[in-house]
Amino acid sequence: MKNYTLPNGLTIKHANTYETLHLYEDVFGKCAYVNPGTPISEYLPPDAVVFDCGANIGMFSLFVLQHCPSAWIHAFEPAPATFELLKANTETHSRVRINSCGLGAECKQAAFVYLPMATAGSGYYDESVISGMKERLKAAFLSDDKRPGKELLQYLDKTFEQRVIVPTPVCTLSSYFDDNDIGAVDLLKIDVEGDERAVLDGIREEHWPRIRQVVLEVHKAHTGVDSSYQIVCLLAERGYRLRLVPEEGTLTTIVYGSR
Repeated sequence: MKNYTLPNGLTIKHANTYETLHLYEDVFGKCAYVNPGTPISEYLPPDAVVFDCGANIGMFSLFVLQHCPSAWIHAFEPAPATFELLKANTETHSRVRINSCGLGAECKQAAFVYLPMATAGSGYYDESVISGMKERLKAAFLSDDKRPGKELLQYLDKTFEQRVIVPTPVCTLSSYFDDNDIGAVDLLKIDVEGDERAVLDGIREEHWPRIRQVVLEVHKAHTGVDSSYQIVCLLAERGYRLRLVPEEGTLTTIVYGSR
């Protein structure tokens, strides 16, 4: 494992510098997972219960602990190598429970596409969609004048060439709620590279009233279809006030929901 000191002075274990800085900018710099206009003290009250679904190396979990040291965090990461980094970055925090599994609409075993050069882009992809996914990402990169086009495209090609398929367990959020006697959840954060609807479908109706806030990143690189409308409808039907923020230069939209 490699050490890396973040711009805020925190030293963590990580996979590669390019990706770590990107994650840091999103989580700590832009505060991308914080509902705009909501004070942190309200967003993360004392003893907040937070679900970090798609935890990667734990950047968001560390953000939560910085702003709410008394938080209880349940973090999920299916990629074994990335899970080890998550474990190393959170092992000194007794209120963080880490889970080496994915989340979905049903409990099962599933093949996970692990991208060593871009771990945050790993996911439960069907091999048949990867070529289309690459083309959509390339088009997005080329349309953004702020990105170094040629260099990034070469990196993207290498990233997918080096993909590894690993078998992983998948559980539903409701099965986890049942097994761990989960009561109120202050924040459910979901960033699972295209499987966000499956994760939501894994929540039974009786569990929705327990979840006070939701933030999820909706991805359309995988299929080319923006599913944010369907997700907004699902959340609105369950009583959430919603805000959608498209991320500039990407194929993602962040959806914030609160009661």
